[in-house]
Amino acid sequence: MLAHPHRDFLRGAIFGTNMETVERLLRSCRDLTTGLALALDANGELRTSLFVLQRALGEAVMRLCYIMDAEVPPARSLARMAAYQIESIEGNLAAADSFGSHAVEEAVRIKASILELQRRLAKGGFELTPDTRRPTLTAAVTLDGQRENIKFNATDAFKKYVPGSSWQWELGSGVTHSRGWMLSSIVPTVETEAPGTVIDLVVGVGLVVFDLADAVARVAFSHTGVDVDWFLKKVHSRRRGAISWTSSHPNLVGHVEYASRSPEFKAETGHLGASFQRPAQPPSTSRNPAIAGPEPLR
Repeated sequence: MLAHPHRDFLRGAIFGTNMETVERLLRSCRDLTTGLALALDANGELRTSLFVLQRALGEAVMRLCYIMDAEVPPARSLARMAAYQIESIEGNLAAADSFGSHAVEEAVRIKASILELQRRLAKGGFELTPDTRRPTLTAAVTLDGQRENIKFNATDAFKKYVPGSSWQWELGSGVTHSRGWMLSSIVPTVETEAPGTVIDLVVGVGLVVFDLADAVARVAFSHTGVDVDWFLKKVHSRRRGAISWTSSHPNLVGHVEYASRSPEFKAETGHLGASFQRPAQPPSTSRNPAIAGPEPLR
């Protein structure tokens, strides 16, 4: 991109602004992990909070991985950075509209900011595709033939960057939106015990957090070349410790093989998630199997 006709604009307005975006995402991750640590210290009382915080953490990490994906062409990375800027500015309009007549002046100011951003991006070499329902807003952005949608697809990002935990995104969504199928699995009532035990919840959420930590480390490695193998080993050691709470089977794979396995992997003797092996166990009727993956946790 050094010879690009809009090099200075791309370096300053897009890449430079993206550094602030990355910092905010990382600070948000720290905030959310602190919240998770506090929730885990509540002796099993904060069940739904664990999943809501884990889901929010997952989306922050997925946005980071998506924007900073070193495997995509530079023009596409810049398009993703621009898409985040557009989403951030245009998203203000929906927030202002929700206040109705109380934010009329604010809505006018936001619309002016949107037009200015769109003008600057078009001048800087980007092609903007209008939204079909609201033509004043943007549906996609293209740079040098590399097109990116403005709307971020967290589900697809989870499947790509943390495939071993992609199923957990759906569970977090179930709790966040108070879906009955999920709340009945983790929240007890006066007359009914929750099928998911505290250990199930802690291990299920914890394993996702470990996978997210791996994803952040790999982003750092992909852009700097700094050694992260020691960190991945450290995280995997904690992953093994968490699994030891639920299974006496010691045959756990190493961190390299763990990372190479797809979500569809299944050992002949049974498995936990995408990585751990153990003898097959009979199904349990005392819990919802969705809480901890395809097989019951013991």
